[in-house]
Amino acid sequence: MQDAFVNKIFFPTGIKLRVKEPLILALLYFLTAQLAYQFSLTPGQLTPVWFPSGIILAALLLRGYYLWPGVFLGAFLFNTWTLLDFDDFSNLQGALVFGLSNAAGDTLGVLIGAYLIRTLSNSKDRHYPVHSVVEFIVWGGLFNSLISAVIGTSGLVFTGFVVEERFFEVLFTWWLGDMVGVVLVAPLLMAWHDWTDWGWLSHAKLLELLGFSCCLMILGSLSSGLLSISTGMNFPFLLMMPLILWSALRFPKNITYMFGLVISGLITISTINEYGPFRLEELNEYFIELEIFLFAIASTTLVLLAIIIGRARIESSLVESEARLRILADATFEGIVIHDRHVVVMANKRMLEMHGYTEEQMIGQLVTNLVAQESVPLIKHKMALMVEGPFETTGLRRDGSVFPSEILARNQLIGGRLLRIVSVRDLSEKSKQQQKLHKAIAEAEKANLAKSEFLSSMSHELRTPLNAILGYSKLLEKDEKNLSLKQLNFVHEIVHGGRHLLSLVEDVLDLAKIEFGKVRIDMQEVKLREIIEACKTLTLPLLQDKSLAINFEAADPFTVESDPLRLKQIILNFLSNAISYNKNDGTVDVSFSQRDDGFLRITVKDSGIGLNEEQKALMFQPFERVGAEQSAIEGVGIGLAISKKFAELMGGAVGVESELGRGSSFWLDVKLLDVSWEAVDELLNNETQSELKEIDPSLTKAKTILYIDDTVANLNLVQDAIDQLRQNYDFVACTDPLEGIRTAALILPDVILLDIKMPVMNGHEVLAQLRDNADLVGVPIIAISGNALNVDIEKGLLGGFNHYLTKPLDLVKMLSLIDAI
Repeated sequence: MQDAFVNKIFFPTGIKLRVKEPLILALLYFLTAQLAYQFSLTPGQLTPVWFPSGIILAALLLRGYYLWPGVFLGAFLFNTWTLLDFDDFSNLQGALVFGLSNAAGDTLGVLIGAYLIRTLSNSKDRHYPVHSVVEFIVWGGLFNSLISAVIGTSGLVFTGFVVEERFFEVLFTWWLGDMVGVVLVAPLLMAWHDWTDWGWLSHAKLLELLGFSCCLMILGSLSSGLLSISTGMNFPFLLMMPLILWSALRFPKNITYMFGLVISGLITISTINEYGPFRLEELNEYFIELEIFLFAIASTTLVLLAIIIGRARIESSLVESEARLRILADATFEGIVIHDRHVVVMANKRMLEMHGYTEEQMIGQLVTNLVAQESVPLIKHKMALMVEGPFETTGLRRDGSVFPSEILARNQLIGGRLLRIVSVRDLSEKSKQQQKLHKAIAEAEKANLAKSEFLSSMSHELRTPLNAILGYSKLLEKDEKNLSLKQLNFVHEIVHGGRHLLSLVEDVLDLAKIEFGKVRIDMQEVKLREIIEACKTLTLPLLQDKSLAINFEAADPFTVESDPLRLKQIILNFLSNAISYNKNDGTVDVSFSQRDDGFLRITVKDSGIGLNEEQKALMFQPFERVGAEQSAIEGVGIGLAISKKFAELMGGAVGVESELGRGSSFWLDVKLLDVSWEAVDELLNNETQSELKEIDPSLTKAKTILYIDDTVANLNLVQDAIDQLRQNYDFVACTDPLEGIRTAALILPDVILLDIKMPVMNGHEVLAQLRDNADLVGVPIIAISGNALNVDIEKGLLGGFNHYLTKPLDLVKMLSLIDAI
């Protein structure tokens, strides 16, 4: 890559360009060398400023290395021309040898110098920063000139133009002259080459420039002897440095470099005319001092300009940064203030508006004047501890009004000073919004409480009559001997209708509990085989009047993470729909497939009438009975909506795929676990209704049961169940809570059944009084209630009930519970 770069510089495209520019450079070398010899202190010998050295270095840095032939040609022609004796050409060979050696020295030196400057300097600007200027002086001035001087002086000695004893003397003067030429001329040419901005030349600047030129002309006349004043000979030279400083501070760098070159020329002319401080007896001595002086002036000017340019750029950057900061600060919605030892030094527009100040009024204020009196100690404490926040306080406006605010502070070291940057947020609107939010939350909580109370009440009011309907119907079913076949069918229809009504109540309550976020999801490892077996058992009654074939794929390999109760409920909903909406002699297929995302898809496919796109979109919406518009199928359209919500609560999903006339496929995705069957021992409770069975009295312990309930039907139901199925149990009933408390204290029963919702005293109040009786502390008390929400059950168990049964009563569960006590 470096070779390609060098080749591109050495050999640019265009043969005309490679010939034309080197020839121009050679001519320029020759002419400026002749000009430099006009400043020789002795004709044809020594010159303190070698202009070509600066020109060729600037040319190679600005245009490229490919100009080296012009350097070689110009140096060769000039030096050969200068030393050649045109009278008899007797020294032609020496002149040619010296010309070649000097050309080689100039070319090699400037190539190496330009290469080192390009390669070792990290800055593309040769005038800034300071280290870049120093590198330019070292590599371009000292090193480049030294190579040229060594080779050139060696050529003079070799050809006999200079005796060997004077080698180091000539070398030193040659080296200094080249160095002065580099630091005076090269920066000037590069500065003018890059200059494009003439906007600085205003009328005022033009007048200043004319004044500066007049001062320079006067000093030049004094230093050269054209004007004479009765002061010391060195006085005009002492004023040269202030002029250089004036130019560096007030004018662009190209103007300063130009004036530097003019001043150096004036000093040289003055020395030639034997004016100024460099008028000593020995020519070489004051010549060397002059060169050192000129080099010092030029180098100092370069470094001074680099420092000034750097400072100007820093100031410009600071101004731009401050402007950007001001724009950003004014654009923010928060107030921003900067203070130095509690005194405001800057504030943005929002801060001024927030406190009602103008910028002039705000600057210089104490920050404690911007907060209410009661917040001053807090502010002082936070500032003393350098606390950054955030913390809340009370702001103070100029008119004396206050507002809630939040403060976030940060300490920042800027320019050697520790400043505190404070962001202030007006919380007035936020406070209003919070008040509205609190009010809305309170209203929502009130509404939720009202809904919960309504659901609890509706649950109780619906379950209580269902308790009597289902309870007595099931008892009648047991009395087959005293009922005719027709009567028994009527009883079956009553039981079926009661169970259907109970399922509707459960669905409505489930949907409400999901919406209120009251549903418990008990996620656990579940063997899918157990769930499917339970579903098989529960769907058999649905197939009695249907000529359908139902096929279950083997579920043995699968273990899923799910709530077993809700999983079974979803699958049963799918199966119920597949059976209800199927056609005669149709099929229902239950299959399982593993997905790439770690889920198991359970699919229930039927051969029914199918669904169109509009029906599929409404399928999982509550109370949408899609496809049942013209059928007698029971239901209110809640089951699938509940299934969808349960699936999402378990981290899964449900969906349907269907075509009209080709049936439907309902699917459920559940998380699949990689668990062996041996790792899972817990069996799922399939919650099937057990048959009411009479138990031999000798197998159960005699117990006294007290039931307190204001509903006589409920008391009679339990009374009849015990009379038929547990003849060795004594049953005592009370419809009045106070009477129940007195009776319990009198008979000390083995078990107390207690209704929750009763007049005069509710079940919780009765429970409290029963527990106050030391004789009844150990007696199990079972709550019986139509309030079936989770919150009601939790409240009962936490309140002291040993068990909580919901209506309609599961008589099997109740009797089994009493048996176990």
